[in-house]
Amino acid sequence: MLCKELIIRLKAGYFGLMKAVEGLTEEEMKAKWFGFWGVREILAHLAAWDGEDVNIIKSIIYGKLPTMFKGTTGYPELEKRVDAMNKMFIEQRKEYTIGKIFKELSENRRKLIETIENDCASDLSTDYGVRWGRVHINLDYYFDYPHDETHILQIIEWRGMNSLKL
Repeated sequence: MLCKELIIRLKAGYFGLMKAVEGLTEEEMKAKWFGFWGVREILAHLAAWDGEDVNIIKSIIYGKLPTMFKGTTGYPELEKRVDAMNKMFIEQRKEYTIGKIFKELSENRRKLIETIENDCASDLSTDYGVRWGRVHINLDYYFDYPHDETHILQIIEWRGMNSLKL
């Protein structure tokens, strides 16, 4: 994937998220319908990961294994680490207002896009020499998961397919 393609995907994802939550009341955003999460937690989770992604990008382009991978030997351990990070991110933001979550998401998404624009090679498959066991960790590998899209679809499904007007 090219850098500019990821930037387009991140901008489109942000727009999609804003459309998916458009018109929801604060009470609706606080309603828990996805395990222990609702819209509020999904947005807080995305805001936190956007901030974390800036650090992960910088680690990778400087040839260092991102902290979240360190000490893990495979995907089951990494998944547990990611789950723990998700839990921690939500706990850290439990007192945030919806407005503060939106602001953090907006600011962190902007910083993430700026970091990609300013620091990344134009081709995200550039090998910076980062290895996790036998896996080559480059930005293309790291950003392979459709994070925004997954959560947008969850919100749309919860709201009902006909609830959004584009």
